[in-house]
Amino acid sequence: MIRTYDSLQEVGYLADNGKTLRADAIAEVSIAVTRRYEKDEQGRERGREYVAHLYFRSARTDEPIVTYERSFSSVEEICDLFGIDDIDEVWEIID
Repeated sequence: MIRTYDSLQEVGYLADNGKTLRADAIAEVSIAVTRRYEKDEQGRERGREYVAHLYFRSARTDEPIVTYERSFSSVEEICDLFGIDDIDEVWEIID
């Protein structure tokens, strides 16, 4: 059975009480990638891992639904997961 809910409050109540819900109206999923660094024994910063931040926005209200964060060992691993073939054309550097 598919039912449309009018409020995130009602959805949150159902999720909090063990119900599994699926949202079909997600308009945008964007990925921001940062790199975590750590200092070695000489005090130099070395790249440790990449962190992908995934942002899901609602199609109906254009508000953020959820932000998800996951660590990766390389940018290539992120591209493989999301099916990104040409990494030169996909990424935008945000200062």
